[in-house]
Amino acid sequence: MKKKIGKMKKKILKIFIVAFAFVFILAAHFYISPQAFFGAKLFQNPVFSAVADNVRGFGHSSESQSWISFNCASDPSVGGQNIFTFNFITSEASTEPTMHFSFPSCAENDYGVNIDDNTGEISGKALSDHYGWIDFNHTTNPFEPKAFYNSSTKAITGTAFVESLGTVDGKINFQDIILDVDGYWHGHMTNGDMGNIKLNCDDSTPTSTHPDCIDSFFKVKYVMPLKLETLSAPNWSIEQVCSSFANKAILRWETSGDPQSAYRVIIDTDSVRDDDTPYFDSGKVISPAQQFICPDGDSCTLDYGTSYYFWVQLYNSVDEPIDWIQFNTNEDGHTLTNNEEYNIANSPNPNLTFTTYRHDFPEPSFVWTPTEIVIGEEVEFEGGAEYYTDAFPNSNPETCTDSTCDFAWSTTVASNISNATNSTTTIIFTQSTDGSVILNVTAPDGYVCDGVEPLSVDYETPIWKEVKPW
Repeated sequence: MKKKIGKMKKKILKIFIVAFAFVFILAAHFYISPQAFFGAKLFQNPVFSAVADNVRGFGHSSESQSWISFNCASDPSVGGQNIFTFNFITSEASTEPTMHFSFPSCAENDYGVNIDDNTGEISGKALSDHYGWIDFNHTTNPFEPKAFYNSSTKAITGTAFVESLGTVDGKINFQDIILDVDGYWHGHMTNGDMGNIKLNCDDSTPTSTHPDCIDSFFKVKYVMPLKLETLSAPNWSIEQVCSSFANKAILRWETSGDPQSAYRVIIDTDSVRDDDTPYFDSGKVISPAQQFICPDGDSCTLDYGTSYYFWVQLYNSVDEPIDWIQFNTNEDGHTLTNNEEYNIANSPNPNLTFTTYRHDFPEPSFVWTPTEIVIGEEVEFEGGAEYYTDAFPNSNPETCTDSTCDFAWSTTVASNISNATNSTTTIIFTQSTDGSVILNVTAPDGYVCDGVEPLSVDYETPIWKEVKPW
C-alpha cells in the first residue's frame, strides 16, 4: 500500500513539475512586455482579410526577443512563426506531442498587411508575439508620415503604430527599407521598446545579435502583382518553316511579380474577344509555362494565310485571374516577330494580329557525281525543288525549273562554281577539308529555303608502283 502511495506521489510530483515548468516558460516568454497578454487577447478578434493582402513573412527583434508576423497566411515553415516549443513526457512509455505557441492561423484570426498596387499606400495590421497589433492604416495610425511604397524607387517610407504602447511610445520608424526585384524587404524598423526589427535574415542591423538565415530563415516579402510584361507572335521563322511546316505559331509572354500558376489563351479571327464563340479557347491550363504552341497536338490548328487576334489571361500564385491582355503592337512590349510584310498587307488590323504564311515553303534537294570528291577535280551537281501554291498550300507540289524558280549555289569550301544560278552546275574544290554545299531556292511567290548537304574533299590517292632499287 505504501509503495502504491509512493508511486502516486511521484506521479503527482512529476505532473506538478511539468505544470510549473510550463507556467515558468510562458511567463519567461512574456516577461519583456506585459502588453503581450493584451495582444494575445486580440488573437480572438478578426482584423483583415489576409487572402487579398500581399505582404507576407516575419520580422524579428533581438533586443526584445520578439517576432512579428505580417500576415496570417505567411508560410508556417518560415522562421518566427513559433513563439516557443515545449515538449514534455507524462510517462516512461509515451511521449506527448510537442506543444507550439504560435501566431494564430487565418481561421483563428484573419490579419495582414497590404500594399496598394496603384497608389503605394500601405494598410492593415501586423502582429507581434510580445506587443500585439502593429497598425499600418493611415486613418488609425496617429503618427506621421504614413506608410507608403514608391514603385519607382522601390523604397518603403513612413511609420507604423504599436497599439499596446500607446500614442507616446508606440511609434515605429522605417529605416532605409528597399525592395529587391523579387519583392523582399531590406532594411529595418525601430521602436524604443521593441528595438531594431530585422526584416530579412540576409541583412544586418545596428544590433548584431539577430539570427541569420542559418539559425532562422525569415523574410518579409511584397507579393507584387502578376503582370504580363511582353507578348509576341508568331515566333515562327523562315528557317523553322523550311525544316517543318508553315501554319504554326508560338505565342510567348514574359511576366513580373507574383509567379504565374496558370494561363488561358483565346485565338479568334475578329477583334472582339467575347462577341461570339472564339476560333480557339485553350481553357484554363494549370502551368507556369509562358508560351502556347498552336498546333498543340490537340484541338488548336491554324489555317494558311490567315490573320489571327489573340488574348492571354494569367492566374497568380493564389489562383486569381488577372485581366485579359490583347496582343497589340501599339503597346510597349508587344512584338510581331515574323511575316510582318504579309501581315501589314493583308490584315484589317495589322497591329492586333499575326498572320500565318500562305503555304509551305520550297523543298530543295540535290545530288552530285562522283560521290567521292577529290581536290582539283570537277564535280557535277544536279539540283531540284518542289514548291507549293495558294491552291494547294501543303499538297500537290509543283516541280521547280530554271524558268519558274531561282537557284543559287554556294559552298563553305574554297572552290570554283561554273554556273551558280542554274539548277545544275559543276564545282571544282580547291581545298581539302570538310564542309557543305548549299542550294538556295526561291519559289515563284518569293518563299525561300536552303538545301544543305555535308561533304568531304580529299587529296587524290597516290598510285604506288614498286621499282627495283637498281
